[in-house]
Amino acid sequence: MQIQRYSLDDGCGLQLELMDWGASWLSARLHGRELLLGHADPAAYRDQSAYMGAIVGRVANRIAGAGFALQGREYRLTANEGLNQLHGGPDGFHRRAWRGVQRSATRANFELDSADGDQGFPSRLRATASYRLTAAQQVEIHFEVENLGPTDTIAGITSHAYFSLDGPEQGV
Repeated sequence: MQIQRYSLDDGCGLQLELMDWGASWLSARLHGRELLLGHADPAAYRDQSAYMGAIVGRVANRIAGAGFALQGREYRLTANEGLNQLHGGPDGFHRRAWRGVQRSATRANFELDSADGDQGFPSRLRATASYRLTAAQQVEIHFEVENLGPTDTIAGITSHAYFSLDGPEQGV
């Protein structure tokens, strides 16, 4: 599978590099200085275990015992950290090719559909992650999750970027 990359530039010294694999944030440069830790080769993100730069979910963080109860029903999830599920499981959102659905010089949007039963979670949903550069040299990341049914579900996605404000070279 080919990785699709997206470059954003605010025209005032802030540039972002993103990719569709994991809707990942690869690079953030401010006046040429790298602010993110990452891999030099985007293909390395496919096999990493640090979730570096990726959008994680269906639920970010750890679900103890890889299970939960919702509306009186118990759900068993796919464990990937001992008995627990971390960041959505072994095939969570960080290990998926998201769809780049819109792009301008300062904005990139990504969408991902997740099936009912995906990693043990109930119901279908659509996740959206939008990256936008503002006129004030800021990065905004906006998340939306839409439940497409047929039941209630849980979700909580986030960006798993690692910042390096001391400016070491990229290429962990």
